[in-house]
Amino acid sequence: MHTESAGRAATGPWPFWLRVAFRFACLYFGLFCLPNPAQVSLLSIVPHFGDRLGETLAAPLAALAVWAGRHVFHLQGIAGQWHPTGSGDTALHYVLYACVAAIAAFGTLFWTIVDRRRTEYRTCYAWLSLVLRFTLAAAMLLYGFSKVFPKQFAPPGLDVLTETYGDSTPMRLLWTFMGSSTAYRVACGLGEVLGGMLLLFRRTSTMGALVTAAIMSNVALLNYSYDVPVKLYSTHLLLVSLFLLLPDAGPMFRFFVLRREAMLRGAWLPRFESNGLRWTAHVLQGLVVACLLLSYGVGIWESTKGPAGDRSELYGVWQVDSDPGSSNGAQGWQRVYFEYQTSMMVRTSDGTQLRYSTTYLPGAHSIELRGESASGSVEWTRPDATHLSMAGNLGGQRLTMMMHRVRPEIFPLQTHQFHWVHEDTPNR
Repeated sequence: MHTESAGRAATGPWPFWLRVAFRFACLYFGLFCLPNPAQVSLLSIVPHFGDRLGETLAAPLAALAVWAGRHVFHLQGIAGQWHPTGSGDTALHYVLYACVAAIAAFGTLFWTIVDRRRTEYRTCYAWLSLVLRFTLAAAMLLYGFSKVFPKQFAPPGLDVLTETYGDSTPMRLLWTFMGSSTAYRVACGLGEVLGGMLLLFRRTSTMGALVTAAIMSNVALLNYSYDVPVKLYSTHLLLVSLFLLLPDAGPMFRFFVLRREAMLRGAWLPRFESNGLRWTAHVLQGLVVACLLLSYGVGIWESTKGPAGDRSELYGVWQVDSDPGSSNGAQGWQRVYFEYQTSMMVRTSDGTQLRYSTTYLPGAHSIELRGESASGSVEWTRPDATHLSMAGNLGGQRLTMMMHRVRPEIFPLQTHQFHWVHEDTPNR
């Protein structure tokens, strides 16, 4: 597209339908950028009071979702209240986005009535794009650094390595697949970090939106295909990246498909006339970028270090030899998994998993256990390298049991190395 014709297209009045569509998008995505449960907000990078301010701003929409869930959608029990969970697809999350859409629809009607004389919203569009760019960049950097450093997809633990594929949920299978290859996990994370970094700067923002749209298309597809409960959020991040590409969709179609001359338009704020305002904008942008990198990059890296990653001195998978039907604290326990100093996992005879936080008391063979349903302390002894005994109190019941190690710590999923040449398919 020639510069002169592009200038005329960029300064003319908008058609009525486009103005109405923008009003709805502005209100909907504006509310989306506010702090909400199970999603990233720019306020989370603000030190000291960012989280508290985010909780305050999130409270009205969260309360509205609870009210609508109970009185409009007739949700009952745990589905009708916000509860601790790793899921972003709870019933209340769907209700929350339904409330956001309803508010945006009524707001669009009111906005259209009171502002019917305005013919375009280019400056408002530029501000909305700026906020969306940085919000999307924050999400991409958070999830990207969580993959670069083994936070989101940690290597599979002993409980995963000793279960069958059939016992695994689709989500667990995806987590095992991602966590088993450090190179692939890091490459995926670097792609998300790249998209987030490109979004932070005006000259590279279109490229960042393209990279992010490609990445989020794959992420959303994986979430839908493997039933990962982040479908709502990943879909919205994909929609935001596509929304940011709308001003350049026409020029890119003409250039890549029609093979004609074209020029990217973008949605940019008017240039500040004052040098002081320009320098202030650059300083604020630098602060946001620095906070994002420190909060997500350095913060996530620091969180992957420390005692949580230290291997337990009882490391291994232990089969319980005691009678599972005995009336003690270990009733129904089948296997005990010791991997890290801070946790212990138990699998019962009916397949239930029990998780305990552990504290190893220094100078003694004693462990404090803290679980959701029971807590206590036990003492352990090792008669030899393959046997372990534990005795103590758990949840007010006496716990006494003997265990033996069920297998060596050698798994092909961890030990198989990369080869350029294969004379046979290593598929078993």
